[in-house]
Amino acid sequence: MAVFPEEVADLAEAELRETGNSNSISRPSLRWLLFGCSTYSSVRLAASVLAALRSALIWNWKNVAARGHSTDMNKKKSTSFFTEEENARIRSAVEKAEANTSGEIVTMVVDHSDSYREAEILGSVLTAAFCAFLLEITIQIGLLWFSSSGWGAGSILNAEIVLYGVSFWTYIPLVIILFFPLRLLFRRREVLKLPFVGRTRIEEAVRDRAVRAFFEKELYRTRDETGILIFLSLLEHKVWILADRGINNRLPHEQWQELARELSLGMREKRACEALCNVIGSCGEVLTQHFPRKADDTNELADHVLHH
Repeated sequence: MAVFPEEVADLAEAELRETGNSNSISRPSLRWLLFGCSTYSSVRLAASVLAALRSALIWNWKNVAARGHSTDMNKKKSTSFFTEEENARIRSAVEKAEANTSGEIVTMVVDHSDSYREAEILGSVLTAAFCAFLLEITIQIGLLWFSSSGWGAGSILNAEIVLYGVSFWTYIPLVIILFFPLRLLFRRREVLKLPFVGRTRIEEAVRDRAVRAFFEKELYRTRDETGILIFLSLLEHKVWILADRGINNRLPHEQWQELARELSLGMREKRACEALCNVIGSCGEVLTQHFPRKADDTNELADHVLHH
């Protein structure tokens, strides 16, 4: 059964009246009783917030770990993800893969596929609520130990009101104050957003960004509709391979998914360049078999790695 601060004060005053002895309740015991009851409202208020924060952090970080995400990738930008030597190797691999086919292979690396504003706001609110709860407890402990001198039987109710009022009047403003710097932190450190984004949302964001890049880089304008985009999104640690309809009419989509998994594995094992070159070579072999090079074939798309 829940005991509220008002009930504690009434019970304490009733016992004092019945006994007629103000010393029947020791002052330290009374202070701890009032302290525990005054924090009861804060605990209830923050319980749902803490549960949501715990669920987001634990459940989603387990998914992150299960996918084998490398923290090194989050420290690099798309423009510096591959070294100059690796960029040269990738370009050479594309040229070699396209040598005997009319197909066109394009590689693209982006920092992220979406800004995930909803995760930025949710993470900031939940983190601010958690930090404010800890500060609230600290404030109440400070009031208990440094502002409790002179409390007596006649001031039991006033002391309870002070503690109970602090729980409400400091918690909400602290959440609001902490929200803004935490949102700035989430915006600058985008990896912090991932625990607050669902797996389906991430996959949809990467897919949509890859499709947009396919049209932005005009892969759909090849003569025989034989363009292939190998799309890498660093924040989400996702790979997406898109082929134009000329290729999809002959080859199953599952074939590209298998190559995407192979490249993802290579990225997790910190051999992204090697894995990408192997995937490019595999794409070239498939294209050569189904779309051999024509006599008047020209290089229609860029061979170097593209960036957003």
